[in-house]
Amino acid sequence: MKKRPLNPQQLKFVKEYIILGNATEAARRAGYAEKWCGKIGPAMVGNSRIQQEVNKQARKIFTRRDVTMDKVLTELARVAFTNLDDVANWTKTKLNFIEKTKIPKQNRSAIKSISKKTGNTSEMKIEMHDKTRALETLLKHLQEPKNGNQEGQGTIQLKYRPGDSKREGEKGGAGNRGGPLPCGSKLAGTAKT
Repeated sequence: MKKRPLNPQQLKFVKEYIILGNATEAARRAGYAEKWCGKIGPAMVGNSRIQQEVNKQARKIFTRRDVTMDKVLTELARVAFTNLDDVANWTKTKLNFIEKTKIPKQNRSAIKSISKKTGNTSEMKIEMHDKTRALETLLKHLQEPKNGNQEGQGTIQLKYRPGDSKREGEKGGAGNRGGPLPCGSKLAGTAKT
C-alpha cells in the first residue's frame, strides 16, 4: 500500500519544526488550533512519516550548506580543546588578550564573543563557547556504537535537534552554564586598557 503524502499543513509543520525545534510552536505556526498545539505538536514529532520528512528536509539543508559530519565534529573539537590560555595571558592582577592574528584560527572559533566597556576605565571581556557541552557531545557520540560496531568505531551519528539552544534544566539556553574557569561558558576575563 502506497503511503499518502503529507498534507500542506503537515509540510508547514515540518518546515517550522526544522527552523524552531519546538513542536508546540511549530504546530501553532502551521495553523493548528491553539488549544490543541500542545498535544498535536509532540504527536506530530512522534509520527514516523513526519520524522522521515524532517530528516529528509534537514539533509537537504545540510547538503546545500555543505555541512558534513567531519566539519561538525572538527568544530566541536575546537571548542572542546581550546583553553583560555590559548587566547589570553594572565597574572594575579592582570589579563592580556593575545593579538587576534597570533591566535590560530582553530582557537579563535572557540571564542563566543568579545566586548568592550568604556567609561572611567576601559574593560574588555572575552566569552568562550561552552567547553563542557562540546566535550559531553563529543564523548556521547564516540560512545554510541552504530550498526553493531565496537564502541567508538564505525559511523558516528550526530543526533540533530533543530533549534536546540536550551537543554533541559538549564537557565537561559545553551552556553549559559556558569561554573569555574576554564570549563564553563561564562568563561570570561576582563582586561583594563
